[in-house]
Amino acid sequence: MKKKSLITLLALCVCAFAVLTGCMSNGGGKNNSSSTSSSTPDEVSVTLDEHEVELEIYEELSLTATCNVDEDLVWEAADPAIVSVDNGRLVGLSAGSTTVTVSVGDVSDSCAVTVKYDASKFELEVSESSVELYKGGESQIEATLK
Repeated sequence: MKKKSLITLLALCVCAFAVLTGCMSNGGGKNNSSSTSSSTPDEVSVTLDEHEVELEIYEELSLTATCNVDEDLVWEAADPAIVSVDNGRLVGLSAGSTTVTVSVGDVSDSCAVTVKYDASKFELEVSESSVELYKGGESQIEATLK
């Protein structure tokens, strides 16, 4: 029984020595920038794959953000009337220019967004090609934008 206790005590001392030696080799528990096994980066960074994009009204486009920390990204359009943004997915809403920003804490990256309107891409379909009306008469025409 005494021999078993001595072996257990010796094993605990070896483990404690290994743990302390590991901590001391990493600057005594302080953040050492030369250490390659750091669990959190010294500086947070977030980068977009595009910094200037152009799209049409109702066109969709996805931006990809790369971040070096596992935190939620916050997406924001400076003018949400021009472009909507949801988790990096942009949709052109009206002609104009704005900026889309992705951020993590105080760190951010931006993309200039221009939304253009090309009337030739839309077609107006009407229910009647011509209507003849007399004084006091009424007619209803339906129009559909495609």
